[in-house]
Amino acid sequence: MHLTRLYTAPDGHSRVECRTLPFQRRNDVLWSAPLPITGVVYRERGGEYEVGWRPAPRRQYVVNLSGGVYGVRDGTHVAQQPGDVLLLEDTEGSGHTSEPVDGGLRRFLFLTLDDAAGIAPGHGPEGRLVRLYNTPDGESHLEDVPIGEHALFGSGGRPQPARSVAFRWRFGAYASTWHPSPSRHYVVYLKGGFFIEASDGDSRRLAEGDVLLLEDTEGRGHRGGSLDGRPNQTAWIAL
Repeated sequence: MHLTRLYTAPDGHSRVECRTLPFQRRNDVLWSAPLPITGVVYRERGGEYEVGWRPAPRRQYVVNLSGGVYGVRDGTHVAQQPGDVLLLEDTEGSGHTSEPVDGGLRRFLFLTLDDAAGIAPGHGPEGRLVRLYNTPDGESHLEDVPIGEHALFGSGGRPQPARSVAFRWRFGAYASTWHPSPSRHYVVYLKGGFFIEASDGDSRRLAEGDVLLLEDTEGRGHRGGSLDGRPNQTAWIAL
């Protein structure tokens, strides 16, 4: 998996560096090592927005849930597709620009690495957040949560605290047995689809850009699997 880094060169202008995230294979699954973060916040921008030259407000990863193009002063442009990850470290100097692809809605997650104060307000979120949780009787349940009313959308200009992010590629058809979640996580679906079933019989189909909040850490848990045997790429954010 490739990661694009923007950083400030000694001349004060931003530069682009391409990196590769190392993965470890576990059967038909590739996992990246967990990357430490301090917080996570979901954001959207309408397709008509224009962002002028500016440095990054803090060191942070940007997980793209829709396409965009980033530019720097030397004329380099970096196209980001859904599932691509950008590391912004050009916190000084002339900075960079960004714009949507084909005027579409931009959706992304900021994964902060530094002091997270001052996150810009979000606008009209259309993203999908599904919560999976357990009740005292040990049964698990699903609910659809308005993302604009959830901690993931940020509160008081600050993101939701988070500990780490790891990226996973799973290949081929897959279906799990019943199991609880090992800990509280967001699972962000970057490529491919997935289905999830709670112990009460309720289920959801999750597509690219959807976010699943796993909170069923006790009881019978859940089961799930890939859709149509397609590979899927996900980001796992530990809370």
